[in-house]
Amino acid sequence: MSNGGPARAVDGPDDGALADRLLSHHLRTGDRQALDEAIALYGRFLAATAAQDTAGTAVRASNLMVALQTRYQLLHRPDDLEALIGLGRDRAVREPVRPQDMRLLGLAFQQRFALHGWPDDLDRAVEAFDGAARPPQEADTAAQSWGALAEVLHLRHRTSCARRRPNGARSACAPANRRTGSVT
Repeated sequence: MSNGGPARAVDGPDDGALADRLLSHHLRTGDRQALDEAIALYGRFLAATAAQDTAGTAVRASNLMVALQTRYQLLHRPDDLEALIGLGRDRAVREPVRPQDMRLLGLAFQQRFALHGWPDDLDRAVEAFDGAARPPQEADTAAQSWGALAEVLHLRHRTSCARRRPNGARSACAPANRRTGSVT
C-alpha cells in the first residue's frame, strides 16, 4: 500500500500477500474495490497452489472465506455464499481443520437456509458448528462455536416445530398441557 491506498493487483508469486493487504485495507476503510480484488487474488493464489497444502495456503483459504462472507453481508449475492460453502467444504476435509473455517461454513449454511429455506442446510450448519467446537482451541473461540451451535440447534427445533404434518395434525413438539401433560 502506498499513500494510504491499497496496493492494486499485479501478477506474481505474492498474490496471497497482496490479497491479505487488500482485505485488510477493505476491513479498515470499506473500500469495495479492494475487497473484490482481494477475492480475485485469493482465488488465483489458491488455484496456483492447489497441489500444495501448506499453512500459508490454509491461512489464505481462510482469509478468502472471510472475504466472501464479508462481501455476502454487504451485497447478499448468493454466488458468494455458494463459493464460501464450496471452499468451506473443501477445507473441512483437510488437516488441520481450522475452527474458524468450520464456523464460517456453518454460518454460510445458516444464511443459505435463511435465503432458500432448505432444511438440510440447518443439519449441515449443526455439523459444521459441532466440528468447529471440537478441536482444542482457546476458550473464547470455543465459546463462539458452542454458542453458534446452540443457536442453530434452536433454529432447527423451531423450524421443525413450525411444520405441520401432512394430515394437518399438530407437531409432536407443541406445548404440553400443564395440567394433564398431554400435547395440545
